[in-house]
Amino acid sequence: MNLDPDINRISHVILHNDPSKEKLKELTCGMVDTSIADSQMPFITYSQKTRGGHTMATRLDYIFVDEQNAQYCQKMYTKFGNSDHLMVATEMKFRKNELQSSYWKVNYKCLENEMLKKEIVEKIRTVTDLEGWDYCKCKIQSLIRARGVLKAPESSIQKLNRKINVLEKKVARNKDLSDLQLEIERLRRNLQDELTNLTDKWQVRSNARWIESGEKSMKYFYSRFKTRHNAVVIDKIKIPNNIEGSNPIEVLHYIKEYYSHIYKPEPIKKEAMDRITDGLPQIEESDNQSLIKYITKKEISEVIHSLPNNKALGIDGIMYEYYKELLEESSLVFEKIFNDMIKKRKMPSSWYKNVITLIPKKAEELEDVRNWRPISLTNCDVKVHQQIYNSVILRKILRTVI
Repeated sequence: MNLDPDINRISHVILHNDPSKEKLKELTCGMVDTSIADSQMPFITYSQKTRGGHTMATRLDYIFVDEQNAQYCQKMYTKFGNSDHLMVATEMKFRKNELQSSYWKVNYKCLENEMLKKEIVEKIRTVTDLEGWDYCKCKIQSLIRARGVLKAPESSIQKLNRKINVLEKKVARNKDLSDLQLEIERLRRNLQDELTNLTDKWQVRSNARWIESGEKSMKYFYSRFKTRHNAVVIDKIKIPNNIEGSNPIEVLHYIKEYYSHIYKPEPIKKEAMDRITDGLPQIEESDNQSLIKYITKKEISEVIHSLPNNKALGIDGIMYEYYKELLEESSLVFEKIFNDMIKKRKMPSSWYKNVITLIPKKAEELEDVRNWRPISLTNCDVKVHQQIYNSVILRKILRTVI
């Protein structure tokens, strides 16, 4: 049903009156068509051949919202799917003061660009000590940012759908272009072949993944739930005795002050410390020396290779996948940096900065900051260094003490 054929219709066929149109308008009284958020005119979602052999393009698909929520419609657009209709989608924004992420995150798939990958590798190879590592990470960020945001690749199905849509609009506007119908039919046959191949592919992949992963899919959906749940920290936590309400910035300051007070350094009583540690097993001097021995490239490569994917990253925005993709270069530069740290007894400046986020202790009374627990997200290069000591050194030493 086209509710506004004078605008959203392309055809040389005379429009016939449809009495059901008025009934549909009556049923949607008090509702707003979300296409108000789109500047595309005409808004076409369906094409078909008419009796005279011509092509008609029209709109048959709608998304309605009540009048009170119409103000939140930000964007409306069409997408291609496995149907003769275009899918219609609407984006709605309900939060007016949404806080944006304050730190950058690298998309490691940018390394698929061979030219960019070559530039990054050359930049990594210039690092000789820990002081140059932070500068190198800044340069890597600049190189990736200069390339712009990576766009999702357009699939062959999307390309075919887009071509068919463009040709159908041309034929609908000009009946003398009916010879294009043969090209449209050819593209549709190709599209059907692609859809058949995709269906077979996903059926095989789905069966294989279910056999291999079993209930791991539940873990994924639960992690998505937790991610969305944690995103409402600023909305949930309230400042006590603040009747007028607080904006997100004030809430952040309140959270910062609260945890700064809790985790401030406390004075250490040496007598009590000596009493508690008196009589504890001691490690040998040879074990002490092993803690400051130089780290090899092989040890670093083995740790990087064993690291899991899709883990939280720190403020530098570089994830494990990035280091795994550039395993050879990462191992070489970490060998220089880690051993320079042992020699100079200090760390890169970026290692002193962390991202702190809050997770709920329980599901109730989340307006109280005391019911949230802070966790610190460190940079992945820090965690690589920690993992080397945990897996290669500390476990061997601790076996002799514990």
